[in-house]
Formats: sequence, C-alpha cells, structure tokens
Amino acid sequence: MKPNGLKYDIQDGVLRRMWGSTDHVEIRPGVTKIGQGAFGSASFQSITLPEGVKEIGRDAFADNYCLKSVTLPESLRTIGDEAFKGCIALKSIKIPEGVTDMGWMTFFGCSSLSTINLPEGITELGRNIFSGCTSLSLSDIPKGVTKIWDGAFKNCKKIMQFDLPACLTEIPHELFSGCFSLRSLTLPESVTTIGEKAFCGCESLQEIIILNSKVEIAKNAFEGCGSLKKVTLNRRADDIPNECFLPYNKYQLLWRGFLAHPELYDAGIAASYWEYIACYAEHFDEPFKKLSVPYLKPIIEAAHPDKDTLRLWTELAIESGNTELVAYLMEVIHNTDGEDDPFKALTL
Repeated sequence: MKPNGLKYDIQDGVLRRMWGSTDHVEIRPGVTKIGQGAFGSASFQSITLPEGVKEIGRDAFADNYCLKSVTLPESLRTIGDEAFKGCIALKSIKIPEGVTDMGWMTFFGCSSLSTINLPEGITELGRNIFSGCTSLSLSDIPKGVTKIWDGAFKNCKKIMQFDLPACLTEIPHELFSGCFSLRSLTLPESVTTIGEKAFCGCESLQEIIILNSKVEIAKNAFEGCGSLKKVTLNRRADDIPNECFLPYNKYQLLWRGFLAHPELYDAGIAASYWEYIACYAEHFDEPFKKLSVPYLKPIIEAAHPDKDTLRLWTELAIESGNTELVAYLMEVIHNTDGEDDPFKALTL
C-alpha cells in the first residue's frame, strides 16, 4: 500500500513496516498493533496512531532522530522495550491512562524529552527506562509503583526533587546515578534496600532522610555526593558500611541529620553519634552551635559521659557561644560532684 506516498506492510491488523520520508504520518484505522522495528526504515517529524491500537512493539520508533511529536490513542495498553530509544528530538509525550505495561529502556537516550505523564495504572518502571533523558524534569511517579528497575533515572540531569511512592521497597543499583541537580530526597519507610551507586555522582544532593531504621545500604550508595551535608537515619553508625558516603565521614553526616531532624531518632541512636563527636570534638564545632538543651538531656541520659567529657563539651559550648547549652552542662557537672553514681542526682 502507498497512501500519502509512503509504503506500508500491514497484515492482520499489525503494521509490520513502513518506508518513506515525510513530515507527518497518520496511520489509518484498522491497525491494532505496531510491530517490532516498524518505523526503522522511515523518517518523519510527527505521527498520529488511530484508536484501536493496543500495543507498540519493541524498537518501533527507535533511533528516529527526526521524531518530535507522537499522538497515542486511548486504546493503547502496552509499550515495548526500547520503543522510543534514541528519539533525540522528542520533547514531550502523553501516555494514555489505559497503559499498564512499559518495557525496559523505553525512552533511553531521549535527550530532548522534558515532560511526560505516567498513567496511574503503572506498577513498574523498567530498567533504564528514562536513562539519558538529560532534559527530563520529572518530580514524581504514580503512587501504585512498587518496583523500579536499575538505572531508571540514570543521568536525568534536570531532576531537582523527587517524591517516591509509599509502597516502594527498593532503591536499585544506579537509580539516580548522575542526577547532579537532585538536591534532597526522603525515602519512605517501605524502602528496605538501597543498592550500589544508587545516588552516585549526585553532586547537588545536600540532604537525605531515610525513614526505615533497618534499611540495608550498599557500599558506594552515595559515592561522589560532594554537597551532602545531612543524612537522617535512626540507626547506629557502626551498622552502616564505611564506604556508603565516600569520601565523607558517616558519623559527621548522621550527626548533622540528627540536628536537622531529631524527632526521627531515639536517644540511644543519637548517643552513639555523640560519643564519636565527643572523641573528635575539636574537629566538629557545629553541634555545639546548634544543639539545644531539650535534645541533649535524653542523650546524656543514654550516653552517660564522664566528667572530663562533660567539661570538654562545656568548653566547646562556650567557644561556640551557645549560652543555654553552657548553663545546662555546668549544672549537670555541679549536680554530679561527689556522687558515686554521677547521674544518681539527675532528674531528666
């Protein structure tokens, strides 16, 4: 068939191949499926698929460097692996709400893609589905997504913030690797695993809150996060691999996280970080500038620092100008003088 000067191979409702070059293509009614690599021999800037099309096969539009616009029908249910891979001129696309299945690497390397809507029926995002979409500014995904595969948002350099669904259980390998505009993130309590290099190279990431205290964090998960200042995690630091936050000190980051979000920690966890800060206090004056008495009381009760440590903290609090903290620490020292148990006289 040669409508509009183009050549088509359509059999039993499946568009198997199209040849030719034009600006705009309208596929005729009656087609129910776009076959694998169907447009590999064609060149066009825009296309409209008719109602009745339920599936777009693997590689259907792959490496069509001229494609700028696609109109998809409401009847569509499935988009195959690598369907739009390498469509570097494609700037936006609207996915119909009926779509429930999107394959791996579907939009891999679509460097001009800046906006896309994801239907609420989607429950998985395939491996590298948006990897290399350097213009994409996506900030959330459907609440029903329970699985995201490796590298789904790798090198999405425009993503600045992201809301993860509450039912997600894993942050996989290289999920946000190379997202150097990402600034902050909260991982829901449902997340139990953070994979290797999940945030590798997120150079602008300053703060991350991890709500699940039992989460497993792989080595190098936050490697190269040069701006990271606060990590909030209700968990003892000695349970966390040393390589997680390279090249930074995990104790310092976790302590800063406590200062920012003390409500997410219990006193024992906070005390484990305070013990480290106390040992190397001369290197970390920030805690003494920001720490308030209501936060310190339960920590002292849990950590039971000796008098020498209390005196050192008092000196550092004086140097930092935290008068409220100075007064409290001096009171603690005074009340413990002469007691066999230095905390027996305390009412905290």
